[in-house]
Amino acid sequence: ELSRGIVAVSTIDGRQRTLTNFPLRINGKIPTNGWKLFSIDWFHQKPELVVDANICVPIRDAGACQETHQTLLFSQDDSRVLALGAGAAVSPAGDQVAVVTKGSVVVIDADKSNRRRITSIPPAAFWFPFVKEETFWSKIVWSPRGDRLLFNTIINEEFNSNLYLVDLKLGSRRRVLKNTSLQIIAWR
Repeated sequence: ELSRGIVAVSTIDGRQRTLTNFPLRINGKIPTNGWKLFSIDWFHQKPELVVDANICVPIRDAGACQETHQTLLFSQDDSRVLALGAGAAVSPAGDQVAVVTKGSVVVIDADKSNRRRITSIPPAAFWFPFVKEETFWSKIVWSPRGDRLLFNTIINEEFNSNLYLVDLKLGSRRRVLKNTSLQIIAWR
C-alpha cells in the first residue's frame, strides 16, 4: 500500500515487507512543500534503495518553492541525498549509481565516494554551447555488463528526445536516436 510506504511483495508466497515508511524524511526532516516519487532502484549488496524524487525546496519568496530532482538513499525510516539530479539507476555490475545532472552524467558509489563525471550534456544549439539540452525527464538505462549506459534529453514541448549511448571505459558519447518519442526502459 503506497500510502504507508514502499512495500516489497514476494512473488512466491505474497508476503509483504515494508522497506521504508512514509512520510518521506530527508535527514530526519519531512519536506513541507511536497514531493513526488519518480523511480526506485535496488542495490545489490546494500539494504538501502535508490530513489529519484522531485522535492519542492523552499526559496526566498514566502510560501514558494522550486522543484528539484534529487537522488536519495532510502532506508527504513529516513533518507539522505546522494546527488542532485534525475534518472538515477544502479549498475548491474555493482553498487554504483548513475545520475543525470543539469550539466553532466555522473557515476557515484553508494557511500558517496568515487564520484566522477562520465560525459557532459550536449548543448541545445552549437551557437549557444552554454545552454544544455533539457534533462528534467532523463532516465538512465545501464547495459547488462555495466560498461555502457543510455540517457535521453528532452528537446521540445512534445517531450521528444535525443537518446545518447555512453561508453564508460572510453568516455565517449554518441547520439543514437534523434528527435524521437521512443523511450528505452530496459537493456537485455
